Order: sequence, then structure tokens, then C-alpha cells
Amino acid sequence: MAGGTAPLNPWESAPRRGPHGRNGALEAVLAQLNERLRAGKPRAAIAPTGDPMLFVVGCARSGSTLMLQWLSASGVFACPTNIVSRFPGDPAVGALVHRALYELDDRGEVFPDRDLAPSFRSTLGRAQGPAEPHDFGYLWKSAFAFGATQDQLTQSPTAERLEELASDVRGMQAVFGKPFAMKALQLNWHIPLLAGLFPEAVLLHVHRDPLDNAHSLLQARREYFGDEHAWYSFRPPQYDEVRALPPWEQCVAQVVLTEQAVRQGLSTLPEDRVIEVAYADLCDAPSGVWPHVMRSIGRADAYTGPDAFHLKRHTHAADLVARATAVTERYAAA
Repeated sequence: MAGGTAPLNPWESAPRRGPHGRNGALEAVLAQLNERLRAGKPRAAIAPTGDPMLFVVGCARSGSTLMLQWLSASGVFACPTNIVSRFPGDPAVGALVHRALYELDDRGEVFPDRDLAPSFRSTLGRAQGPAEPHDFGYLWKSAFAFGATQDQLTQSPTAERLEELASDVRGMQAVFGKPFAMKALQLNWHIPLLAGLFPEAVLLHVHRDPLDNAHSLLQARREYFGDEHAWYSFRPPQYDEVRALPPWEQCVAQVVLTEQAVRQGLSTLPEDRVIEVAYADLCDAPSGVWPHVMRSIGRADAYTGPDAFHLKRHTHAADLVARATAVTERYAAA
């Protein structure tokens, strides 16, 4: 914003020149942030903003991180960022902090490299950089007390807590003032609840070739724990039974059972509230996926992103394919 347009400091008698002028938008965000921090009282419920909202669901290692990075880099969607993720107690405050320290830091005083192009890189769902999207699992876990498996809730949130959670998400969207997208993989087994809590939202299911997905889960175990026998990510209801299988079979079963849960949950929703995106399609031809996403949220923004993303396709040995087929058939009707 040009200098001289923001209110003057009481001790100043003339507008500031060019580079010294205040950023009016930044000043407004800082005022909101400090007002909220000073208030220190319960937050009022926030109604839907009127902008589209989108939740990404699907299996771990299915491409959900790239999906969120892609949506965020488009400029059409806002997402919880690494900065925002530090504020699960009041995500709207986190969004204000993000805007003040990053988005509206037009001089690069806090983050001098803020204009770097998105890398579309991540390590096990984590990307480096203040503005990179974050899965914000902290927020879901602050409201839902999950049990030994992902379908279990050791304590159901009260109506008041759910209202607060909805206001937290809508509060982030209100601060960013645009369509909002975030991951909700923690609620793969609770999709009807999620959809009911946010009736304005569309759910985007990103899915991957099951064997490639299982391979990635196995690799994640090795990278994350240094042990392919250690369990990585969400546990299906059949966890105890699945854990008795060898690691490859465990990962295949995890994919099969997670996908079943997601598809079952999505089947309870109207078709216009569901987007299905194959990870391979996103990588090979993102410009072809974009219109599908836009139509689902009632917009027609032009595509300006990358032509393609690298997709590592795996060749699986015949014995692994056979073993995966046996597991898939075993849990096909679980």
C-alpha cells in the first residue's frame, strides 16, 4: 500500500514518503492481533464466510501434502502454514501472525526470502518454510481424543467444543479472506461428523496406486523409525490383527482399510460435496485436475501452476504383488 494512506502517527504533521509509508493492511492486521491478545476472553462463534472451504482426506503417503502445496501455490486457496501451526489454541491469531510477519512483510524485514517460488518438496509430509502448508494435526487432536485406533474416540467432543473448533477453522479463513483448504486425514474414520460440522465444505479425496502407496508407507517406516516393523501413521480398527502380518502386508492392509473407511464416509455425502483426485493425475497433468476442483467450489480461476510433477512409479516384484493381492482380498469386505 502506498505511503501516506495509513493514519498518521499523532506526532507527525505530514504523510510519510514512499518507502517510509505505513502498510495500511499490515497495520489493520496488527491491530486485530493485539486486540485479540489483549481481550483474553472466550471467542464468539464465527459463521461461514461465504468463501469455499475444502478438506483433503485419504491415506497417509497418498499425495495429500503435494495436493495442499499445489492448492496453496495457486494463490486461490489459503492453507494453515508452518507459522499458523504454532497457534492451535487460537488459529485465527496464528493466521493474523502469518499475515503480519510474512504475507504483509513487503520489505522482507522478517523473512527476506519470502518471494522464493514454492519448491513443492516435503519430507514425510513436512515442508520447510514459514509459508509452506502444514497438516495442522495439532488442531484436530486438540478437539478429538483418539483411542488406540483412528475410529475410536476415548471422549467425544462436547457441542461447545465442536462449535469452537468450527469457529477456529472459519476464523482462519476469515483472516485470509479467500477459499480455504486444509488436511483432515485425522478424521478419515469420522467423515460424516466432519461434513456435518462444516456443511459449506467440499471434501477432496486424493488416492494413489495401492501398491505404490504401500511401498511409500514401508519406506516411511524405514526413514522415520529406521525399522520397517514400526507402525507409521493411522491405525485402522483391525490394527491388532494387521500387526500380526509381515511389514509389507501390514502396509497393504493399512492402505486398503483406510481407503475403505474414506470411501464409506464419502458415500454418505451428496456427489457435489466430493472431489476424487488420483495422485497420478495430479502429477502427470495438474492443469487437467484444476478445472475439476474449480467447478466443485463454484469458481473458474485460470490455471497458472506447473505443467507436471515428478511421479516415481515403482515396479513391484511378482511375489509382492501376489502377497498384496491376497491381503486385499482378505480385507476387501472388512
